Amino acid sequence: MTAPTVVTDRDDFRATAAVASPGAR
Repeated sequence: MTAPTVVTDRDDFRATAAVASPGAR
């Protein structure tokens, strides 16, 4: 799971993105 296209929970997406790629929004 690198970059989900469809995300329902923005908050969860930001958290996941922070862990997957720090600095990437």
